[in-house]
Amino acid sequence: MKPMDALREQLAAMVEVRTGLTKAHGFPYRCAEDLVLRHGAEYTLAPPRCQPRFRYARACFDSAYRLSTRSRSPWIYVEGFALSNVGLAVHHAWVTHRRSPDLVYELAWDDDPDAVYLGIAFVAGFVRETFAASKSTQYSVIDAYWQGFPLLTGVQPLDEVRWKGIAA
Repeated sequence: MKPMDALREQLAAMVEVRTGLTKAHGFPYRCAEDLVLRHGAEYTLAPPRCQPRFRYARACFDSAYRLSTRSRSPWIYVEGFALSNVGLAVHHAWVTHRRSPDLVYELAWDDDPDAVYLGIAFVAGFVRETFAASKSTQYSVIDAYWQGFPLLTGVQPLDEVRWKGIAA
C-alpha cells in the first residue's frame, strides 16, 4: 500500500471509530480527521537542502505558528496529519512557502523521505486569532476545543480561513 493511501485509511478508520462512539450532532464534520480527509491537500516534503536548519522535536504547532504569523512572513501555516516511517497517523503542523505551496518545510521531525502529509493551509490572521482565544496556550486551529470546535461545527466556514494563494 502506498504511504498516502495508508494515511487516508488510518484517518478514515478514526472517523469510523468516532462515529461509533458519539451521538450524531448535526455538525458538518465528526472530527479533525474527517475535516482533513474531505478538504486536505497532499503535500510533498521539500528537498533536504531546502529544509529549515532549526528543528524542535514535539514542537510542530508552536514552530509553525511562530514562523507563519510574523508580519509579512512568506510562510503559511498548515495543519493536518502526517505519516512517517513510524507508521502511525499523527496530528501535525508544518509550514509551506508562498512560492512553493505544495511543499512541506518540516519544523519538528527529522528528515524522512517516505513521510506523507495531508493538511489544510490557513491564513495567518485566523491562526493568530485562534491562538489568542486559547489565552496563548494552544496552537491547533482544527482542534480548537476552547472555542467549541468552530471549524468542525461549521460556525467558522472553512472557505473564509483557508489560505488560497497560488505559487508566484
